[in-house]
Amino acid sequence: MTKIEQAPHPGSDFIKRVMDDPKLFATLRAAALAEQEYHPWRHVKYHAPEGIDARDLWAALLFVRAIRPVARLDNGHGGHFSLAHPEALKRRVDNVYRALNFSIETDSPFKGLDSDRRRMYIQRSLREEAISSSQLEGAVTTRRVAREMLLTKREPKDRSERMILNNYLTMERLGEWKDKPLSLQLLKDIHGQLTEGELDDSQRGRFKQSNDDVVVANPLNGEVVHYPPSCEGLEERLRKLVDFANAGDEDGVFYYPVEKAAILHFMIGYEHPFCDGNGRTARAVFYWYLLRKGWWLVEFLSISSLLKRPAWRKRYEQAYLDVETCGFDLTYFVLFQMDCLVEAAKELHAHIDREQKDAKAIEGLLRGVLNQRQLDLVRHARRHDGYVYTAAEHASWQGISLNSARTDLEGLRTKGFLELSKRGRTKVYTYKGN
Repeated sequence: MTKIEQAPHPGSDFIKRVMDDPKLFATLRAAALAEQEYHPWRHVKYHAPEGIDARDLWAALLFVRAIRPVARLDNGHGGHFSLAHPEALKRRVDNVYRALNFSIETDSPFKGLDSDRRRMYIQRSLREEAISSSQLEGAVTTRRVAREMLLTKREPKDRSERMILNNYLTMERLGEWKDKPLSLQLLKDIHGQLTEGELDDSQRGRFKQSNDDVVVANPLNGEVVHYPPSCEGLEERLRKLVDFANAGDEDGVFYYPVEKAAILHFMIGYEHPFCDGNGRTARAVFYWYLLRKGWWLVEFLSISSLLKRPAWRKRYEQAYLDVETCGFDLTYFVLFQMDCLVEAAKELHAHIDREQKDAKAIEGLLRGVLNQRQLDLVRHARRHDGYVYTAAEHASWQGISLNSARTDLEGLRTKGFLELSKRGRTKVYTYKGN
């Protein structure tokens, strides 16, 4: 692994120098207070104002940022993680609340949609998150093949498909697990579900041991990007993480739910407590915590769909590095995660808006001719040229019986919307373009 430059620490010489020079002190303080964003050292060292030494500016920033240690979270190197609440974070948290903190009945993008439609959107997002989260960890299959596997409920053919199915089943179970507080056993249960059929039973839901060689590597080129802390003391650090997750305001420190969820995400990725499947576990726990706190709209989001895009993946990895190279300051990762949530919410809103406009156009023409499920299929077919439909897939998509699904498809065929052919013994339908 290429050695990453650590941010400098202000020493006693710096403190003495600025205390002895009021003009320098005032200049640095003004420059630090003028910061609009919460930049890491890798940015500050190249963007200090003219006439100001970058190391001096960095030291001044550390003093004005009011960074406080998170006492429950050990970094595995003899210290603690820390966190600040700069204006840049407050703005982002506010954006997240505006984008995600909705009541279904009053102001959400799902207002007016019946329960069947909402269920369809949830299933779509679960599939998308399962596929994308697994692809982030090296699953090599196309989105179309993976989607077909999930919709038709066929058995996975290889490890990549197994990863995706496990991820999907785990996301489904978060609704059950959200009523439980975090515990070491719950972490093991989530990991065990995520790695069923992938790892030996001796490794599923088991924290890594001293003889395990666990590193974080780029799945594209195998380059090691992170060496997790030693296994020594791992369970004790995880117990502190569990305490952090379950603690309320009785600690005297307030954390926004989205902030705490982001910290849990980071910490599991940082500790890498299992032999494999850590990234998927970290993202699942992120969803679990927000669902536990009543943030129901995250069920409709796919964070991993963003993270697998090159630009967002680079930011994701860089956020981890910024925490580690800037004094274990978690603020960098929390800032990134807020941006990610807002972007995912924007894409969800845009998708629903397109779907609803499309639905109105189709329903205006076909109202009374087709039922709602058939309208959904026609709308999907118009945007996915050449897509092949089966009764099993339609039943899974709509949450209906196989007989009802066959009736829908045959109805569309007799009305001229679909044409029938066979793939082996299975009847398949394609859109004719009516």
